[in-house]
Amino acid sequence: SDIRYQNAVKKAVDKMLKLNIYFEVNYSQVIKGAKKMPYPEKWITDYILSKGGKVLSTSDAHKKENIGFFR
Repeated sequence: SDIRYQNAVKKAVDKMLKLNIYFEVNYSQVIKGAKKMPYPEKWITDYILSKGGKVLSTSDAHKKENIGFFR
């Protein structure tokens, strides 16, 4: 990733961390077979966790058979 992009993401995450919210890790594209990894990119999730952030994994289910689906 471009360093300017990474810095912008980190700045946004740092501001959001102050709100004490959960960050979503979305598996919808993995479920559909379009991607092998969820959103956001792993380095972003790692950054969030390294700063003490809380992460919530979701399947973004629109069908009951996709609820709780993770590979």
